Amino acid sequence: MWRLLLVAAMLFVAPAEAGKYRFSHFDGSNSTLMFPSFAIMHPIGYTGAGGPLSVKVCAPVGSGTLRPALKRAIESWNDRTSSTANCTGCMTLEQVMREGAEDSAIPLQWVIAHELGHCAYGTDHPNEGGIRGSFTYARRATTYRACTLPSPPAPCPPEAIRGDFDDAILPQPPAPKSAIIINWFEAGVNNPFVIAPDTKVLTRVRTQLPLAQNHSWPANPNRLVAASLGFPNAQSPMYSSFTGGSQYSAFVDDDVATVRNAEIGLDRLAGTADDYSVTLDFVDGCGEADTRVEWLPDIEDSPVEDLLGVCDSDALAIPGQAGTAQHYSLSPFSSIGQIRVALNSDEQWQEFELAFEDGFESGSLDNWSSVEP
Repeated sequence: MWRLLLVAAMLFVAPAEAGKYRFSHFDGSNSTLMFPSFAIMHPIGYTGAGGPLSVKVCAPVGSGTLRPALKRAIESWNDRTSSTANCTGCMTLEQVMREGAEDSAIPLQWVIAHELGHCAYGTDHPNEGGIRGSFTYARRATTYRACTLPSPPAPCPPEAIRGDFDDAILPQPPAPKSAIIINWFEAGVNNPFVIAPDTKVLTRVRTQLPLAQNHSWPANPNRLVAASLGFPNAQSPMYSSFTGGSQYSAFVDDDVATVRNAEIGLDRLAGTADDYSVTLDFVDGCGEADTRVEWLPDIEDSPVEDLLGVCDSDALAIPGQAGTAQHYSLSPFSSIGQIRVALNSDEQWQEFELAFEDGFESGSLDNWSSVEP
């Protein structure tokens, strides 16, 4: 079994052993499952057959603000709206370490959306945990540097943006334990915030060869990289931390392209019989759900101790693959019997987006004790 952690940046940083796309690498330190490098994760229920795929999601009755926030998170994923100005107040882990984070509420809807990215789609963080010394896409990245586009000077001056196009990733192949690219990115673009709406999935790659001249690594959709590319208010909601006061309104292009890239199926070709399309569906009863979202208290030995939330799931190799399996689908967490998103009930959550849940906005007065004209 494995567990993905979403970390409250003001508390501490937990390791995340993979890059943006599909649990692309696990070395066993966080998991009893041994995925090969470049394993690709798909939603529960995908077996290689194409067509519509529904992932059913629930929150227990009596969960208070959790249910309406979950519905909004589901709508966000189903709409797949992206923007180059999708967040205000968002910060990278490096910024938090240097400047500290605001001690205020966390956006509940987008934390749920983040965890559904893990527990419904199988996507991972676009950065690694700071315990391993890197916040870039790369495993074992040890240095980073910045240059000025389009013609960087030589040598590049040092700076504090990790995850941008000019990171110096060490050690280089063929050195032992050399750095590897573990995310998919858009060939010839290397800008995770600007990808054509009709993403040509066949251009999603994992090698350095298509990188532009003077680019040494795929760019990361974090706040500082976004600002360097001209988008000061953008960051992927799949980034591994949320900070107090941050507010999100959409995904970024890279999030949407990542999900689309999975939907081309096992043959990695668009327009063939194994292509599928995922829809998240809220169900009222958790007995019929694939993924359950629930509150848990922040107590000792709790899955959410000192965390905002956690995704608990197992995975199974999709049958019928020749050679070493590359494609896996999410499956119920063995000790629970379902895929589970657990959220910290003791956290300070933003709930302003739930102001009209009693029917005022929709015109329903069923929950009102009296009405006066």
